[in-house]
Amino acid sequence: MDATLSSTATQEAQQAYAATADMNLRTQQGAELVQSLGLGLWLLCMAAASAAAGWPTWITALGLAGGLGFILAGLSSVLFTVAVIGPVLAVLGTLGLVLFMLWDVVVGLRLVTTA
Repeated sequence: MDATLSSTATQEAQQAYAATADMNLRTQQGAELVQSLGLGLWLLCMAAASAAAGWPTWITALGLAGGLGFILAGLSSVLFTVAVIGPVLAVLGTLGLVLFMLWDVVVGLRLVTTA
């Protein structure tokens, strides 16, 4: 009888740990999505401002691609387990983040070199 109670308690503990880990993962995914949406929208606004200021179109396009990349990366963290869609969003998000880094360097150089 004691072995059965011990086994049942162990299974219940494992189920509780699994439920806690799942809630923690979902909270982390939600936080990543909110951060990515915020930064993506900020970058889209910066790209629009650079276009309004007369900056070259290719710099604006890099900013737009980077902003969309952040949004896609955030969506991929929530939808990664969905077949095809999640991995595609992850790849596009990664490409967008690389373009954001390039945009960041270009804008930094432009701001430093123009007086």
